[in-house]
Amino acid sequence: MEIVSNSVNIKDFAVEDLKIKLSSNSAKVIKIMDHSLFTENVTRAVNVDGNGYYIYNEAVDILPIYVFERHSGTGNIGKGLIEGYGLKNGAIASTIAHDSHNLVVIGDSPMNVKIAVEKIIEIGGGLVIVKNGEVKGCLPLDIGGIMSSSDLETVSKGHEELNKIAMEELGINENVNAFMTLAFMALPVIPKLKITDKGLFDVIKFELTSL
Repeated sequence: MEIVSNSVNIKDFAVEDLKIKLSSNSAKVIKIMDHSLFTENVTRAVNVDGNGYYIYNEAVDILPIYVFERHSGTGNIGKGLIEGYGLKNGAIASTIAHDSHNLVVIGDSPMNVKIAVEKIIEIGGGLVIVKNGEVKGCLPLDIGGIMSSSDLETVSKGHEELNKIAMEELGINENVNAFMTLAFMALPVIPKLKITDKGLFDVIKFELTSL
């Protein structure tokens, strides 16, 4: 049990490390398809500040998505943008992220993302929801960050409660499953655009690509 517990090994990071640098005011975006694990590779106009960093616009459903390498403490943080998830005023994080099961998180601000990641570290892996800087719910997955030593009823109820919070309080798109969708955004074999701890991955070309 000791071997598969405490499986979240993430190098210290700051809010500044979560900024997304762009070379222009347009960027490649992972577009979620309703009721599907497939995504589209689209280019969107986005807002950037005077230093070229992405600025979240709450009127547009384009959000930062990150993948933290969490096994070897490499410090890798893959950064991208995603459309169609619908989240507002918070962040959702999970260590169920096929197939590498790194930590994947979507959030509307670096601070919400940092709080979600820190909670994941605290519980040793699992699922976390943050709203306006406050942890609203979590489901610890103490076995490798993907399974629980708790009974089936407890895990099922916890998962159901988190999905309810995601839909009702964070406004997740009702046509996607909040955590299932999140888990498959990090699987770089399902077309067309996904994300890894090393960055965006163009599945059609089967290579890493820049924003």
